[in-house]
Amino acid sequence: MMRRLSEVSDWRPLAASGMVAARVFIDDNQNGRFDPGEDPVESAGFKINGGSRHPARTNADGIVLLYRLTPKDYTDIGLDPGTLDDAQLQPAIPRVRLLSRPGKAQKIDFPLVMTGEIDGSVYLVKDGKSRGIGNAGGVCE
Repeated sequence: MMRRLSEVSDWRPLAASGMVAARVFIDDNQNGRFDPGEDPVESAGFKINGGSRHPARTNADGIVLLYRLTPKDYTDIGLDPGTLDDAQLQPAIPRVRLLSRPGKAQKIDFPLVMTGEIDGSVYLVKDGKSRGIGNAGGVCE
């Protein structure tokens, strides 16, 4: 059962630590903003400073409070693709670097975009002759 952000509690005070209120959603129009009709993503997890996964996960509204961040220090926060239910959903931005402020939750959106996969063979046609090409990687637009 997921708890709302207002129900997050801890026996240690949170006011002295940095916090981020992160929202994860499927960015259908790829504009980087959460628009009406776009779906939030539940159970997404985050990695802090490229290390271990933060224990908190997004709720049904796609929101999570990442707390106990080192205050007055830069923190890298990245969405962990391994926590997503659909492998074709990938973060539009790999991570966000922010300066945590004690007692203040910064709001950050993490849009996801749908990716795809292409499989096939590449051939070079020159002077009427065709031959296969190996290791032909690249970006399709």
